[in-house]
Formats: sequence, structure tokens, C-alpha cells
Amino acid sequence: DNDFGSVFSESVTRLEFGGYLAGLLGVKSRKLTDKVYFNDTTEDYINNLVEMKIVSGCSDGNFEPDRIISSGEAIIMAVRALGYRDYIETRGSIFEYSVEAKRLGLDFNEDFSAAVTLKDVTELLYDLIERPVLEIISVAVANGDFLNNYSDKKGKSLIEVYRNSSL
Repeated sequence: DNDFGSVFSESVTRLEFGGYLAGLLGVKSRKLTDKVYFNDTTEDYINNLVEMKIVSGCSDGNFEPDRIISSGEAIIMAVRALGYRDYIETRGSIFEYSVEAKRLGLDFNEDFSAAVTLKDVTELLYDLIERPVLEIISVAVANGDFLNNYSDKKGKSLIEVYRNSSL
């Protein structure tokens, strides 16, 4: 007798969200860098997301992997995964991530401090799949290969980039 409602209402940690996002991007089981960015986690997929400029730490060189991720943190990572980091951060405000997320039609809790549940993650990642990637980003992989994301001017969605990559 499974109660999926209770499973979907469970809060998600920063590490778990990073794993889900890395899985969607096709970089969960790859090693894009030999560098370890944080003192409190050595997970390759978290280091991959840092290398791709999607994830940043919290304080003192820590990622805080066991802390429940907030809606604000999740939406920032999601929008960065679409290649909008530099575009938004030059506009000068973290709030701009929510503006862009709304424009893109991403589903998120507008209370940025709210804990993210598995249901929230599922909805956000589902929305993320078909959204266009903004810019070309080349990330050097440890073995010299590259992971490329393509400009939305070419009409490539995140899932098309993943399906057509050489990962």
C-alpha cells in the first residue's frame, strides 16, 4: 500500500536536487573536472555543476549538502542550467532569476525561502526539459572532450542538447 502523496511531500536536500539536475543534464555519472570545490562533499556531479557554473557554495567553502534546498536556490540552479547565469547576473539582482523563470514558464514557489519538495522538483525539472538553452557554453571535461550547450537561436531545448550530446 504505497502513499505517493507522502513521498512527493518529502523535502529535498541540496545534494539530492543537484543529483536530479545533474541526471537531467547527463553529467551525473561523468567527471568533468578533477577539482573538488567544497569541504563537505566530494560528489563528482556536484563538482560538475560548479564547473558548469550552475551551482555555487554557501559559506566557508561548504556546499551544505544535507540542508533542505529552498525554492530560491532551486530556481537559480534551474535557470543557470539553461545558460542564463551571466545574462542575469549582469543585471545585478538575484531577484532577476525569478523574473526570467516566470518568463520561461518554469513552475516554482515564489516564496524563495520555502522548502522544496519532491513534487516541486518533479514539476520544475519537467518544465525545464523543453525550455531553450540561451547561449553556447563549452565545458572542458577532464579527458579533453567537451560538453556543449547550444544557443536558443538554433532552437535547441535542454533535452535536445542532452539527447544530441556525446556523453
